[in-house]
Amino acid sequence: MESLTVSSFTQNSVSLSWTSPTGANTGGTNENELTINNYNIYMNNIKFKTLENTELSLTINNLYCGDEYSFKMSAINNYGEGTLSESVIVTPATFPSAPTNLYISSQSSTNIKIIWSAPTLNGGNKILYYEIIITKKDDSSITETVTNIYNKEYEYTSTDTSLTNVLVAGNIYLFKVRAVNQYSIDNNDDTSLFKYSDEVTGYAMNVPNKINNLSANNINKYSWDISWDEITESVDMGYDSSVIYYLEMSYNNKAYTQIYSGNENSYSFNIPVYGVDYNFRLRVGNSIGYSEYSNILTVTFNTIPNTMNSPILSEMNTDNRNNLIPYIKIIWSNSNNDLNEIISYKLEYKLSTDNDDSITTIYESTNTNTYDYTLNTQDDNISLGNIYYFYISCSNEIGYSERSNYLSVTFASAPTKITSISYEHTSTTSINIIYDITNTYNGGSEITGYYLKYKLNS
Repeated sequence: MESLTVSSFTQNSVSLSWTSPTGANTGGTNENELTINNYNIYMNNIKFKTLENTELSLTINNLYCGDEYSFKMSAINNYGEGTLSESVIVTPATFPSAPTNLYISSQSSTNIKIIWSAPTLNGGNKILYYEIIITKKDDSSITETVTNIYNKEYEYTSTDTSLTNVLVAGNIYLFKVRAVNQYSIDNNDDTSLFKYSDEVTGYAMNVPNKINNLSANNINKYSWDISWDEITESVDMGYDSSVIYYLEMSYNNKAYTQIYSGNENSYSFNIPVYGVDYNFRLRVGNSIGYSEYSNILTVTFNTIPNTMNSPILSEMNTDNRNNLIPYIKIIWSNSNNDLNEIISYKLEYKLSTDNDDSITTIYESTNTNTYDYTLNTQDDNISLGNIYYFYISCSNEIGYSERSNYLSVTFASAPTKITSISYEHTSTTSINIIYDITNTYNGGSEITGYYLKYKLNS
């Protein structure tokens, strides 16, 4: 026999073909020794099938992928079976199944390392190597094919000069892997049958993106809050979730110093120097490095005005004789406040024996530093005979100052006149003066003495 060949094979079948022996007759009316009647096919040295002399090919199915098979054949004429052909050896095969368990084992700004497991089926042939397809996620035109990888791991780097498209920090890459056996090589044009692993995503880590919205709020007399937007997107984090915020401060043209580092997106700045311009800037760090600095936030720390001096009792008339109405005049010095303009003054009072919860505003004005108070025409809560404390405070755009020390004022008047006076003789040289004080008003204060005057009738 001549030309027994394997015309094709799959993972479960082999197709054989052959030609008739030279000079053989496969039919006709002449029956001579060269007439071929049949062909015998042998598989692994065991006769497998007898074919008619007109059949010059055979497909054998139900073979085991990866097992080696030996095939021979012979021709039969009227004299018997001829010599067996040379053996042809074939192993049914196909493309390997997809590699499994592909994952990212490490990633940084300069490299991404992937690891995978061998396919469960080698396609009937030994796995010769692996091929990796790397694609930039947002631009499929940037694709790199890396072949002849003999281990089940690969490190994609920014320094591999053998590649057309090296790793670039800040990019996202998609990875998939296929196994290659001899069948794959022989049928490399049939790409639709390539078996790739599931795709995994790798991140070429980068420094975080900078923050541009540093702001100040909740300003009060003791502090203010510096706040910024929290980074939540992976791309803004540089694909590294362990970001840290670093807040720096400068004032009076001094160098910046770090005042905060942490995961919160706000910081309370306490007890500053009043009237000074403070500059703040922020950057974000991860395992790769630092972002650019944020916008510079400039804040001048103003506060409420300084506590004023006690008000002064400028005038007081509590003599209610001759139908005079008691009144007082209170004045105060303007506050010395260099940081913000004074926009209001507030005069308050309370009964000396009351607690501070009972302090009441009696007067509030924007443009004066004096106040006249007339008893019983403005506030019926003030009455003669009591001691009252008066306080003054002022405000700017931030708020009111603390209350001053108090001014103590006692509302009292001279007693009313004694309307009933009489006398009686006690001797030729003396008399008793008798006066009735029942209807005499003490003026709101204890009577401390009486004064008796006389004159000659003439």
